[in-house]
Amino acid sequence: MTDGRDQLLRGIARGGAFGLLGAVVSAAATFLTVLIVTRSTTQSLAGEFFSATSLFVIAMALCTLGADAGLGRFTARHLVDGNPGAARRSWTGAYQVTGTTSIVVATAALVWHDPLAAAIGLRSDASRSLLVVLAVALPVATLMTVSLAATRSLATMRASVLVDKIGRATLQCLLALLVLVTGGGLVELGLAWAMPYVLAGVVAAFLARSAARRRFGHGPLPVLRGVRRQFWAFTWPRSVAQVSQMTIQRADIIIIGALLTPAAAAVYTAATRFVAFGQFGSQAIQQTLQPRFAHLLASGETGLLREIYKTGAAWSILVSWPIYLAVGAAPGIYLGLFGDGYRAEGTVVVVTMAIAMMVGVASGPVDTMLLMGGRSSLSLVNSLTALVVDLGLCFLLIPRMGILGAAVAWNAAVVVRSGLGFVQVRRLNGLTPLSRSTLVAALASVGVFGLPIAVLSLTGRLSLGVYLVALPVLALVYLTVLWNRRDTLHIAPLFDRLAVGRARTAVDS
Repeated sequence: MTDGRDQLLRGIARGGAFGLLGAVVSAAATFLTVLIVTRSTTQSLAGEFFSATSLFVIAMALCTLGADAGLGRFTARHLVDGNPGAARRSWTGAYQVTGTTSIVVATAALVWHDPLAAAIGLRSDASRSLLVVLAVALPVATLMTVSLAATRSLATMRASVLVDKIGRATLQCLLALLVLVTGGGLVELGLAWAMPYVLAGVVAAFLARSAARRRFGHGPLPVLRGVRRQFWAFTWPRSVAQVSQMTIQRADIIIIGALLTPAAAAVYTAATRFVAFGQFGSQAIQQTLQPRFAHLLASGETGLLREIYKTGAAWSILVSWPIYLAVGAAPGIYLGLFGDGYRAEGTVVVVTMAIAMMVGVASGPVDTMLLMGGRSSLSLVNSLTALVVDLGLCFLLIPRMGILGAAVAWNAAVVVRSGLGFVQVRRLNGLTPLSRSTLVAALASVGVFGLPIAVLSLTGRLSLGVYLVALPVLALVYLTVLWNRRDTLHIAPLFDRLAVGRARTAVDS
C-alpha cells in the first residue's frame, strides 16, 4: 500500500503544485483587479461593478448545472470500467444541456435587464448597460467552465491552470487597468472583465475537443441507455448545491448594495477579497483530488483512500491557513491598501471572515468526498441549509449591523455546511481529516504566521513597511518547517519536484 500511496501522492503533488501555481496567479490577479477598481473609482461605482459581476458569477454557476462534478465522477468511473463510449456520451450531454440553459438565462437577462438592475440596487444607466454586456458573455463563460471541467476529468490540470487561472484572470486585471488608465467608465470596465471569459471559453472548448478525440476516438456516438439519465440524476442536486454555494459567496454583496448602498458593497467586497487567496489554493488541491477519489472509490481501495483524504486535508491547511492568518492578524494593514475609506468599517469583518474560513478548511475536503461517493443529495442538503442560514441572517442582520451582519451570516453558513459535511463523511465513509499531518500543518501555520503578526499588530509595531518585510521572512521560515516535517506531511514528492525543477513534467498529473 505504501508504494501505491507514494505513487498516487506524487501524481497529486504534481497536479496540485501546478494547480497551486495557477491558484496563486489567479488570486493575485483577482485581488489586483479589486484593488485597481477601488483605488481608481468612487466607492459607489466600485460597488455597482462588484454587485453586477457577483450576479454574473452566480448565473454562471446556475448555467453549469453541476456538470463539472458530474464529469469528474463519471468520466473516471467509465474509464475504469473500460467504457470510453459512455464517457463520451456524458461529455456530449453536459455540453448540450448547459449550453441551452446558458442561452435561455442570457436571453432572459437581456430582456429584463432594467428590472433586474433595479432589484439589486443598480440605478444608473451605465450599470444597466453593464448587465447587458455580462449577459452576452454568459453562454461562452459557461462553455469555458464545462470544457475545463471535462479536461480535469481526465486527471490533468494543464488547461484549467493555463486558460482560466492564469490566462483569464491575468487578462482581466490588465484590461481593467487599461480601461481605468484611459479614463473608461463602468461599461468599458465591464467589457474588460467579460472579454477574457469569451476568449478563454473559445480556447477551452478547442482543448476539450482535442482531448476527447485523443481519449475517446472518433465516429458516431454510441447509443447507451441510461448513461445520460444516470449523469443528470447525480448532477442536478449538485447544480442546486453549486448555485447555493456561489450565492453564499456573492449574494451578500448584492444584498448590501440593495439594502444599504453601493459604497457599502464596495467596502465589504474589499474586506472579504482575501478569502479568495485561500480558497483558490484549497480548490486547486481538491480539483486534483477529485478524480483520484472517484478512482479509489470505484476500485474499492478504502485504506489508500483514507490516507489520501487525510493528506489532502493537511495540504489544504498548509496553503490556506497562512493566508487567513497573515491577513486576519493585520486587518488594518490589509484594508489600508484599498484606501482610507475602507478601513473603519471593515476591520472586524476581516477578522471574523479569517476565523470562519480556517474552520471551513480544517473540516477537510468533505464536499468533494460526498460528490465522488455519489452523495450529491447530501451535498445539496448541506448547501441549501447553509444558504437558508446565510440569506436569513443577511436580511435580519444587515439592516441592524451593516456589513458586519453580512460577515456574521457568511461565517455561520460556512460553519454549518462544513460541520454537516464532516459528520456525514465520517459516518458514511469512516473518514476524518484529523491526523498527525493536519495537526502539524495547523501548528506550523499558527506558529509561523499567526502569532508573530498578531504580536506586532497588538503592540502597535506593525506598519506596512514592517509587514512587507516580515511576510517573505516568515514564508522562508515556514518553508523550512515544512521541509523538516516533509515526511509527516507527505510533501516530499512536492519538494523533490521543486528541487529538480522539472516544470514540464509538473504540468500534467
